[in-house]
Amino acid sequence: MADLTYQGVVKDTFVSDTVSSTPVELIKNGLPLERTAAPAPIKVPRKSLNKTERPARFTKKLATKQLVFYSKHSPPAFTYDIEYDLPIKKPNELIIEVRYAGLNPADLQIINTYNSYFNKERGIGREYSGVVLYVGENLKDQWKEGDEVCGLYFHQYGLGTLASAIQIDPSIDPLVKKPENISWEAAGSWMFTFGTAWSLLQKAGVKEGMSVLVIGGSSSVGLMLMQLLKQVYKCDEIFTTCSGSAVELVKEHGAKIAINYRFGDVPSNLKNVLKTGVHHEYINDEEIEISTNTKKFDLIIDCVGGTQILRNAGSLLKSYMQGGKYFTIVGDQKADYTKDTYGMDNTNWSGVGRGVTGMLWGLSYNKFWFYPTKDAAKWMPIGADLLNKGQIENVVDSVYPWKDFSKAKEKLEKGHARGKIVMEIEKF
Repeated sequence: MADLTYQGVVKDTFVSDTVSSTPVELIKNGLPLERTAAPAPIKVPRKSLNKTERPARFTKKLATKQLVFYSKHSPPAFTYDIEYDLPIKKPNELIIEVRYAGLNPADLQIINTYNSYFNKERGIGREYSGVVLYVGENLKDQWKEGDEVCGLYFHQYGLGTLASAIQIDPSIDPLVKKPENISWEAAGSWMFTFGTAWSLLQKAGVKEGMSVLVIGGSSSVGLMLMQLLKQVYKCDEIFTTCSGSAVELVKEHGAKIAINYRFGDVPSNLKNVLKTGVHHEYINDEEIEISTNTKKFDLIIDCVGGTQILRNAGSLLKSYMQGGKYFTIVGDQKADYTKDTYGMDNTNWSGVGRGVTGMLWGLSYNKFWFYPTKDAAKWMPIGADLLNKGQIENVVDSVYPWKDFSKAKEKLEKGHARGKIVMEIEKF
């Protein structure tokens, strides 16, 4: 029999419901088997995915160098891990290249607050001067790249201004154009000093011609207070306390009479001047006699702390009914920046008690607490204008490279700086 190997497919005409379609059964039934060629492979069109590029998102990063700390028990260190997305992620933000940053007591107090180690770094510095590097889309009608600025950046639990660059939201972190006629160092360190002095004098309700005693006139806030009293409020009877070597400095910045706290008892010396109307000062070994009409002060402002003057307020300050007021920015205890924590003096219960009971013995006692960003959008333009016109000066005591932070910190802790301590930020 011929080769019966099945090599094809039976045509449809040989297939029915009653006839088997297998080749063997077809042969048994006497039906012819027709061999046909295998069907050609069916070509299925191959589909391919077209690759479409997605728009790039934040593919560039701005690297920064920042001085941070983790607890008060370990020294601050530089980190290079903090980066900012470019272009700016949020349309209402700016990136600022920092040039200089003021060092303030609040910085040391915040460090002292962290007694335990934190996994998250914390920054140092709350004010700065610098240049705008990048501008968010919604701010391009207000700021442009290259603008020289200065501002506040107060984030107690966040990063600080001892950084090569910071990213800010102007609605939270107020800034102004850098006054053209002052140095970068002064521009980076005037906000805390001016803000404290301006806000305090506003709250005290100072009027032209008042007699004022500023305790600690050579401190940064003391120097600013006397200038504002002299230039803005037109007060001539401005007394202050300071060391003998600072007498010339305080006289240049508004003081009429400077009491050297190193010689004799300060309250007794003040009482004597008010009683006699005469004060003798020695400048460059020359004795100068100064006369005064002040019998009692309208306002006493304490920038040092302690109770030496407060205990004698009855004989130095006008009574509450006469409009006399006592303000302190420190409290009963003298500042100790090696251990004071931020906010501690604001909750000083002896100060609260004095404010309540002071009325009973005719004393208006006020513990003043400066909130850096409160109303800053109002007073910062005023301060910048006064600085630019030369009506006031932000006195700079010293400038340190930021790698020498420990030296700057030590000087601030000693409490003898005459003006601001400023950190210079290297270009990164």
